[in-house]
Amino acid sequence: MENNIERSLEKIEWTDLLAQSKREIIFELLLPLPVFIAAAVLVYYGFLWLAFPVAFIAFLLGLRLVHGAFHYSLGLKKTTTEWVMFVMSCLMFIPIHSVKFNHLMHHKHCLNEMDIEGKSARMKWWQALLYGPIFPFELFINAMKKGNIKIKRWIMFELIALAFVLALTLITENKILLEYIVLMVIGECLTAFFAVWTVHHDLDKEDIQSRTIRKKWFGKMTFNMFFHFEHHQFPKVPTNHLETLANRIDKAVPELKLKEVI
Repeated sequence: MENNIERSLEKIEWTDLLAQSKREIIFELLLPLPVFIAAAVLVYYGFLWLAFPVAFIAFLLGLRLVHGAFHYSLGLKKTTTEWVMFVMSCLMFIPIHSVKFNHLMHHKHCLNEMDIEGKSARMKWWQALLYGPIFPFELFINAMKKGNIKIKRWIMFELIALAFVLALTLITENKILLEYIVLMVIGECLTAFFAVWTVHHDLDKEDIQSRTIRKKWFGKMTFNMFFHFEHHQFPKVPTNHLETLANRIDKAVPELKLKEVI
């Protein structure tokens, strides 16, 4: 069945979707920024009850950006992309290069025992939520154990930057920045469920191992982040072109039975 899927998908024209305009590149880079600022402002004025959902949206948009960076599909040079990941590490308060290493392993070994990122997809939904706080530590340990020198250097560089920010926060007793960091850490603890389980659950023994979306309202609400089947088949296609790719797949291979996130 898997070979049939691959043969069917060979009909799809996708290389033209790799090109991005300057406007698209700038949009992708700046998309999380207003929401991060909004979260920081809400924390500053003490509206924590509202800051939490806004910070979570900011975190998800940050994941969208770094996800494109993992595959160098932002339309930037590789060196620039590495620095984008470094900046996002500071904003999201996690060493993003450790996430990158495990994400690329996830593509190579999707849902098998070597896939640390996909581990939560083999759990029940409530187990994935409870596993959340352990998830970033397992990503870090696996990256430091199996990553090459370059990836380890970036991870250590990011950890030093995060340690500096945390130390400065504690020394200055900056309550606002501390609350912001806590919100980012909570967001990271939820990614095993929202970024992994939702798009892969109950598919470890199936031919198609990634879920997708076709409901336009859900796509708009989630900034088209859940075209995951399309992403796994064509990982170089940037996020802002995945909806177009999904439409092409539906027209070229209408017999393909895909499972949706919702």
